[in-house]
Amino acid sequence: VAWFQAVDSDRSGRIDVNELSRALSQGGYQFSLGTTEKMIRMFDRDGQGQIEFNEFQQLNGFIQSMSAGFQARDTDRSGVLTGPEVRQALAASQYNLQENTFQALMRKYDTERAGGLKFDDYIGLSCLLGTASQIFARHDPGRTGQATFQFDQFVNALASA
Repeated sequence: VAWFQAVDSDRSGRIDVNELSRALSQGGYQFSLGTTEKMIRMFDRDGQGQIEFNEFQQLNGFIQSMSAGFQARDTDRSGVLTGPEVRQALAASQYNLQENTFQALMRKYDTERAGGLKFDDYIGLSCLLGTASQIFARHDPGRTGQATFQFDQFVNALASA
C-alpha cells in the first residue's frame, strides 16, 4: 500500500501512465511510454486509462514474473533475447505461433533492430499477446481455438490492444 501511495503522486487513488513510468524508472525499469501504456491497458479493468491498487499489484506481479522469465532465457546475459529465445519463452506461455506470425511480431517489436528483443520490447510483445488472448477468449466461449468477429468488433479489439 505504501508503494502505491508513493507512486500515486496526485493522490487520486489511481495511477496514470506518467506516474507509473516514473515509478518504474525509479525501480530500475526503463520502459517506453508506449510500453507503459500497454501495461496499463492490460490491467485497467474499467478502461479509464489508470490502474487502482489491486490492478497495480497485478501489474507488479506481471513485471516481476516477466523479468524472471526474461533473465532465465537470456542465456548469454546480453540483455537481448534472440529469436530462438523469444520463441522458447512464447512456447512456455502456450503461444505456439506459425513462423510468419512470429517473424512479423519480431519485426514489429525489435524496435532497435538488434536481432532480438530487449526487456521493454519483450514486455510490449507480451502485453499484445496477453490482450489478444483476453479479447479472443471473449469471442471463443467454447474454447475451440476459433472465433467469429464482425468487422466493428475486430476494429474495437485492435483499438483496445
